[in-house]
Amino acid sequence: MEGKDRLTYSVEIYTALRVIKNKFKDAGLKLDTRYMDYHGEQCPRCGSMFSIYRNEIKDAATVSAFLNMEQQKGIAYCLCKKCVREMSTFTAARDARITERRIFEKIPDLKRSKDPSKSVIELERRILAKIYGF
Repeated sequence: MEGKDRLTYSVEIYTALRVIKNKFKDAGLKLDTRYMDYHGEQCPRCGSMFSIYRNEIKDAATVSAFLNMEQQKGIAYCLCKKCVREMSTFTAARDARITERRIFEKIPDLKRSKDPSKSVIELERRILAKIYGF
């Protein structure tokens, strides 16, 4: 991205990212990492800022991704430790909307042209379950 330095992460985050990239590739989908690469200084779920030292994100807890079937790709991001502890199946839909909105604010071309239908949401869930192995 023009004008922004690329962010870096710990070996553990890069290892997790590589696993997720391979799973998306195996599913025939691309994984867009621009949010992590250039805008990942903020946890997209809660909005808190990560600690950064020399462009390295220091306290990211995990890598995750959501699926945008309209663009046939996944969108990777990191979550903070607090969010990972708080996540539950009861808040998943709300969390997903908030996370997607924050990412789309930074990278507008990833935004869906319309809200996904229930069938598209279910398809995305099935594909992600297969990718993540649950």
